[in-house]
Amino acid sequence: MRAFYQSHDLLVTSDHVLIHGPEPAEYRIDFLEDVYRVEHPRNGRARPQYEIRAKYGVHDVRLFHTSDARIFGQVRRALIRALEWRHEERRRAGTNASARARRSPVERLPFGR
Repeated sequence: MRAFYQSHDLLVTSDHVLIHGPEPAEYRIDFLEDVYRVEHPRNGRARPQYEIRAKYGVHDVRLFHTSDARIFGQVRRALIRALEWRHEERRRAGTNASARARRSPVERLPFGR
């Protein structure tokens, strides 16, 4: 297991996204699909809110949210690296059965590069 991002509220590894806090949760990287970002525009003086969401099974889940653009960028990059790491591990193991699985995960992410 390799860690890509760690803070008091979140840990992103090559295997999991672990959310600490009022509603703790654990999501396996293997089961995250259709990862996307949501930006809620500025409301008056408040800073914009950023979210990273994904499909996990049949559920749409929020993996992370913040109003800090710098932290959002760090978590976004960590998640991209974790997905790429997992994709590369599968490719090396020869477990990719479908054409979709062979594509890089960044090609499927609306918030990719």
